[in-house]
Amino acid sequence: MADLTCASYQNPFITEITTVLSESAQAKVLLGKQVDNGKIVVVKVPYLDHDDSKRQREVELLARATKKIFAFDHANIVRHFHEEIGMVKTSAIPRFNVLDSQFTRVPQYHIVMEFCSGGTLHDLLKTSSLTAILVQKWTHQLVSGLAYLHDQRFAHKDLKGDHIFLSSLDLNTCSLKIGGLVNLKQLLPSTATSMYCGDVANKASSFAFMAPETITGSEVEVEPAGETKKLGRRSDLWSLGCVLIQMITRTLPRFLKQNGGTVTAVTGELAIVYFVGSGGSPTIPSNIPVVVRHLIEQCLARDPNDRPTADTLLQHPFFSCSADELENWILPSQAG
Repeated sequence: MADLTCASYQNPFITEITTVLSESAQAKVLLGKQVDNGKIVVVKVPYLDHDDSKRQREVELLARATKKIFAFDHANIVRHFHEEIGMVKTSAIPRFNVLDSQFTRVPQYHIVMEFCSGGTLHDLLKTSSLTAILVQKWTHQLVSGLAYLHDQRFAHKDLKGDHIFLSSLDLNTCSLKIGGLVNLKQLLPSTATSMYCGDVANKASSFAFMAPETITGSEVEVEPAGETKKLGRRSDLWSLGCVLIQMITRTLPRFLKQNGGTVTAVTGELAIVYFVGSGGSPTIPSNIPVVVRHLIEQCLARDPNDRPTADTLLQHPFFSCSADELENWILPSQAG
C-alpha cells in the first residue's frame, strides 16, 4: 500500500470523480468514471485521521479488511473492484464545510465499486409497491447472496434496505445486490466519532434491522461441529426478516408494545434498542400468507441458533409458490 504522505500515487486504475452521491459521518460516496475505459463506478472514500502516521495505519487496516471483499463474485453481491489512493478534486464537491478543505488537500483511500443504476431498495419503497411475485423473487436473491457471503465465512452485520441495490431501473428484469460490505463504523470507530459529526443518513434504520444478540453483544453462533465462533451470520437472517417486512409494508419495521390492553408504538433509536434487546421483536404484518409468516418468524427467532442458515432457507416453501398462488396475495400496503 502506498504511503499516503506522498504527493501523488500512480495507479493503473485511475478514477475521475464526477459528483457526490451521499455522505455520512464515516465516508463520502461519489460517482466516478474510470479514465482508461469510461466505465461508471461508485467510489467510497472513508474519512481518515488528520495525523499522517494514524492515517497510514488506518489505510493498512482498510486494505486488510477489504482484501477478501474484492474477491467476492456473486450475482447478488455488489462487486468491489479495487482500491486506489488519490486526490478528490474540489470540483467534485459543490458544498464545503471546514472538514472538506482537509478532505480535498491530501490523498484519500478509495474503494471502487460497481454502480447499480436502480438506486436502493429503501428509496424504491418510498414510491413503489411490490407485487408478491417480485417479493418472492427478490427475497430469494437476497437469501442467495447471504448464503454466498456466509459460505465465505463473512457476516454482513448491517443488512437493511439502504444497503440493498437495484441493478437497473427496470423492476421486471433487474436484480437485487447486497452492498454495504465495508463496515466503517466497526473498522474506524474512533475516527468516525471523534472527528466528524452530522451523519445525514437515516441512523435509526440500522437499529430497526438489528438483531438482539448484536445489541447485547452476545452474537455467538455454534457451528455444526460444535465450534463456537463470533461471526454473526445468523444475525443477518434476523435482518433479512426485517427487510422482508419492509418490502411488504414499504416502511421500516414497526415495534409495538402492549401495556395491559393498550398497544403503543416504540419509536426512537434508544427505545428500539432497549425494546429488542430486552425481548421485543418487529411486528409481523397481518393478513399475509402463512408460508410468508413462517419464513419471517424463522428469521426472527430470538436465539440465533434457532434461525435457519441461509443455505437452509433457500429451500423454504415460499420460494416454491406458483405465480397463480402469488397473484391472489394482496399485500397489506396495497389493500384498500
